[in-house]
Order: sequence, then C-alpha cells, then structure tokens
Amino acid sequence: MEINHTAAMVINFKFQSFVFLGLLVCLFTAQPVLAAEDSKDEWKWAAKFYIWTPDIDMEDSSGEDSTISFNEILKNLDMTFMGGIVGRKDRFGFLVDAVYLDLSANEKNHQGPFLIHTKTELQAIILTPVAIYRVVEDDQFNLDILGGVRYMYLDVKLKRDVLDDLGDDGSTINGVVGFRGNVQLNENWYAPFYYDVGKGDSELTYQAFAGINYKLSSFDLSAGYRYMKFKFDDDDDFGEVLNNLVVKGPMFGARFYF
Repeated sequence: MEINHTAAMVINFKFQSFVFLGLLVCLFTAQPVLAAEDSKDEWKWAAKFYIWTPDIDMEDSSGEDSTISFNEILKNLDMTFMGGIVGRKDRFGFLVDAVYLDLSANEKNHQGPFLIHTKTELQAIILTPVAIYRVVEDDQFNLDILGGVRYMYLDVKLKRDVLDDLGDDGSTINGVVGFRGNVQLNENWYAPFYYDVGKGDSELTYQAFAGINYKLSSFDLSAGYRYMKFKFDDDDDFGEVLNNLVVKGPMFGARFYF
C-alpha cells in the first residue's frame, strides 16, 4: 500500500507540473494573438523571465532551523522555471507570476556538540495570479492595488541522521491583497516595487520586491531583491513538518513588451 501511495503522489505531482507548464505556454502564446486580432481593446502585454538566486530558510515543526544556500541550490537543482505575464487595459489588468523548483541538497548543522547531517528534497510550484487596478498614474509615479491568490504545491522531505525524518506533500491556496508600482528616475531608469500579504490554508504568507530597471526599445533589464514567506500552524497543510518557509534573494531578468 505504501508503494502504491508513493507512486500515486509522484504521478499526481508530474500531472500537476505538466498542467501548470501547459497553462503557462497557453498564456504566452495565446494572449499576443488575441491582442493582435482585437487591437481596438488596446491591451498592453508584457512577459517577464528572470533568475531568482535565493537562499531557502526552513524551520521544522520541532523548531530546528536549516538553510539551503543558493550555491547548494545551484549544485543540486534538477529543474526550474521562473517567469510571468502582465496584461493591462486602461486602469484594469492582471498579472500571473510563476516559480517552479525541483532540488535536493545536503546540509550540515551543529546542534550543541553534535553535527547533524540533513538531506532536504524539495519540489515546489508557486503560482500567484492577481487582478490589478491603477489608482495613481503620472510621468513620475504609478501605483496599482491588487488582489488574488497564491497557490503552492510543495513536496518536502527532511532526512536527518540524528533526529526523526519529516515529510509531507500537498497544496495550499491563500488569498492575497497588496500593491505594486514604480518610480520613474529618468528617461531610461525606473524603480519597481511590489508587496502582498494574505492567508487561507496557511496561517500567513507575504512577499516583497524592490529593484531597479533599465528600459530599452522593446524590453527592460531588471535587478532587485525578493522576499517570500509562508508561516504554518499545526492545523495547516505542512504544519506537522514546517513552521516557516522563507525564500529570499536577488533577482535578475528581462521584461518583453508586445
């Protein structure tokens, strides 16, 4: 029965990943066609692709902290995708941000006089679709308010040579609200920012981003810092495994307009 359950979880995760990536392909390919066929709607579109170079901090349900550094992530990364799409017409619009990670890493942590070896296996899909409404727009400053959801599929296993192994898989959906915008510094440079917070299946989730972008003729180059946190209690999914999950670090990428 345990083998069948494990096989079912693997099949379920691969199916969700396939559907998730398929939806992204549809978004990136279908929306430009729709905009071209119905240009009178005057939708403006942008697609972003980026590299997030984070550390992952985890506090397990027993209160033990562990960190997977970006160097460890890079050495042990099996697959990743990071990107999104933004559409806006007049003051209304939407954005979808997507992160996919599949990694395993070995860590060494000191607990008193003991050296604990931990192997972490983590597969995650984090998808944040939100609706946006522009409340301030001028040549120097733009501000949108936003509301939507954050979906996370997570399969995490903590295998430790001294303490008991921990593991769980499942998904959470949290409602989020927040704001985004940018400050125009000069003709080519501007500073974007983003913040959201919410809860639902998790006790709390929030993320923040601030950066600097350089505008070229058909795309922008961007750099910044992103912080995302999930907080779980005992009644939440993953509450028996994790108290906190934090993904934080620099981001670099490009935004294309069409």
